[in-house]
Amino acid sequence: MSAFTHRTLCIVWGPKNSASRMGYPWRSTSSQLLRNGQRSNMALDDLVDVISSLQERMEKYGAELRENETRTRMAIVDPMLSALGWNTADPALVRAEYRVADGKADYALLGPDPKPVACIEAKRLGESLEKHRSQMLNYCNVGGIQFAGLTDGNHWELYEVFSPKPLGLDERRRLDLTISDLSPAECALKLLLLWRPNLSSGQPMVANPPIVGIQSDPPLPPPPPPIDEIPKPPWVPLSKYDPPSKTPPPSHIRLPNGDVHDIEKWYDILLRVAQWLWSSRKLTENTVPVSSSAKRYVLNTGPRHPDGTPFRSPVAVPSSPLSMEAHRSAASSRSEASKLLKHFGADPSSVWVRQSG
Repeated sequence: MSAFTHRTLCIVWGPKNSASRMGYPWRSTSSQLLRNGQRSNMALDDLVDVISSLQERMEKYGAELRENETRTRMAIVDPMLSALGWNTADPALVRAEYRVADGKADYALLGPDPKPVACIEAKRLGESLEKHRSQMLNYCNVGGIQFAGLTDGNHWELYEVFSPKPLGLDERRRLDLTISDLSPAECALKLLLLWRPNLSSGQPMVANPPIVGIQSDPPLPPPPPPIDEIPKPPWVPLSKYDPPSKTPPPSHIRLPNGDVHDIEKWYDILLRVAQWLWSSRKLTENTVPVSSSAKRYVLNTGPRHPDGTPFRSPVAVPSSPLSMEAHRSAASSRSEASKLLKHFGADPSSVWVRQSG
């Protein structure tokens, strides 16, 4: 009997254009989910249920989990990995505190060799993963491990360490998921990238939304501003806003919650985005500082860069204890705002700007 006995399900694996990494589409019914005749012991319903319970757990016990990495691992990370087929209590599948390079990874996920196919670094809930990415990628690079992952229990990232051609960090990222931002069903589909038979194959494929079964309604595009507010020229989503150089800043910005603010300086775009992320609790004191480069912070609890140098143009983020470095160009203000939104699991197209008339 198929593992997916609760629902009829057909999943398309691979990129949305239906071409897999191998160059052909791979469609799988519940009895054909794996290559080489492998079967899964994971019911998709069970994964959805686990994700739902973990979402509730993070909401209820978030304060305690933010204090301690061990609590986060026991309450969130271990159950999630186990639901994906990586039984953290089975040393044949998972090695804790795995020595790699000159350090230790919290989890080594073992393939059939049994060489690790991935190492995952876990942090306490709410801790920024940014400062740990380079270290984890370096560990896996030195150890010859194909995939590097990081998580704080809520945010999950997976990177491809080796590739035939040089790739930037964004191009290496295979998974970037914030569990609290999506429905359990949507999370389950994205997390199938970490599903043990898929990941241990060495060429894990992404599961696109199912053709039938638990498919959620597709996300709606962000609503445009009310018609009576739209001047000429019109509102433009931040993701598509790329005006010519020396263009004056836009007159207004509309945030995902519908709030509209005046814009006077280009850096106001970044400032208002940071304010919204703080008010929506995506950005917290536990997730700063936020870097724009190895030597510069975008946001910090104090107006100083990593080397202690004061911000050149510090600006307080309204209704928060944070400081923002406002010394930046128009293009930098736009790009850093988009990066900040993506970093905290928000879509830049959900923010709109109104061009100056």
